[in-house]
Amino acid sequence: MKMWKLLAAACLSSALLLGCHTVTPQRVTDTTISFDGNEQNGGFIGYTTNGFGVLTPRGRERYNALIDTYGASLTPPLTNDYGVQPFTNGTWLITKEAVVKFNAMNARRKAGK
Repeated sequence: MKMWKLLAAACLSSALLLGCHTVTPQRVTDTTISFDGNEQNGGFIGYTTNGFGVLTPRGRERYNALIDTYGASLTPPLTNDYGVQPFTNGTWLITKEAVVKFNAMNARRKAGK
C-alpha cells in the first residue's frame, strides 16, 4: 500500500510540474514608424524645448481612441485629452506622463489585449 501511495504522489507531482507553465505572448517590436498622412512620424512630431511632446491631429485622435478602449482600466482612469492641450498650427502638446500612458496603451493594443 505504501508503494502505491508513493507511486501516486510521484505521478501527481510529475503531472503538475510538466503540465503547469506560464505562457507569455511575444512582445511586438516595431520595425518602422507608421504614416500620418504623407509623413512617416506616427503622429508624434517630437519634443519642445520645455519637455512637452507635439502630436499631429491624427496622433491626438489615436491617443483618444486608446483612452476610449483602455483608459478606464488605468488608475486613475483617463478621459479624452488627458495631458493634451492645443498648440500651434493644429498640433497638440502632450505631457511626458501622457506620452508614457499613450505608449503603454498602444503596447496593450499591439499585444491584442
